[in-house]
Amino acid sequence: MNQPVPVTGQLVDFCVEARRASLDQDVTRRAVNAFVDTVGVAVAGAHESVVTAMHSALRLTGGAGAATVLGTGRRVDGHGAAVVNAVAGHAMDFDDHLSDVNGHPSVVLVPPVLALGEELGLPGEPMLRAYVIGHQVMCAVSAALPVRAHWTAGWHATETVGVLGAAAAAGTLLQLTTSEMHHAFGIAASMAAGSRQNCGFSVKPVHAGMAAGNGILAARLAAAGVDADPHQLEAPLGYFAVFGKDPDLTAVAPVVKERSGPSPPVA
Repeated sequence: MNQPVPVTGQLVDFCVEARRASLDQDVTRRAVNAFVDTVGVAVAGAHESVVTAMHSALRLTGGAGAATVLGTGRRVDGHGAAVVNAVAGHAMDFDDHLSDVNGHPSVVLVPPVLALGEELGLPGEPMLRAYVIGHQVMCAVSAALPVRAHWTAGWHATETVGVLGAAAAAGTLLQLTTSEMHHAFGIAASMAAGSRQNCGFSVKPVHAGMAAGNGILAARLAAAGVDADPHQLEAPLGYFAVFGKDPDLTAVAPVVKERSGPSPPVA
């Protein structure tokens, strides 16, 4: 009987090793552009009705937190800021789109990175690196699903794939151990959701908010000692078995080994 490809471990190894790597000039430029673009569309969407509803639902009164709610001047906890900023960034659907993930990578990665970066008082370089790591995880997972068939089956990859990328980015900033990163991916896999049937309704940007917020939550739970199957993604009842359509798990390693940075997104 063939053994499953250990993709959870491959992604964990990539995250842990890449956090020590330097970003070259072109990758840095692309990552900075993604941050600027995402912040811009989040500020533009900050007062859309779905964003106002999210403020109310999360009871974000602002004032005492460590992270900024873009376009409002409010400061709340990092999780809340990540959720609301991601919803705002996707509310007008002007955020970047990448064909490799058939979805919107930056809006699920930039908000949690910004929120945790503020909470931890980090400079820009580790934040850009965390974004790139999360981006590459999304590309690798999308290649293995494969994401087009995943999309045809009714899943909204911005959330289903995005939560794994957000967990990778958050875990990078929180400097999770190898074991904790395994658990973070496993926990995030239990949070993957997002029905494409809801695209076209005001809940669609909530998908981005859930991916961003749950990425932070998965990493924090792992850091606090919550465990998950360390082989969750490739397990018989795991992520790829549930969300994939004839998945090719061998597609993960080439993406995380060969890509030096994010592919250029398109608006």
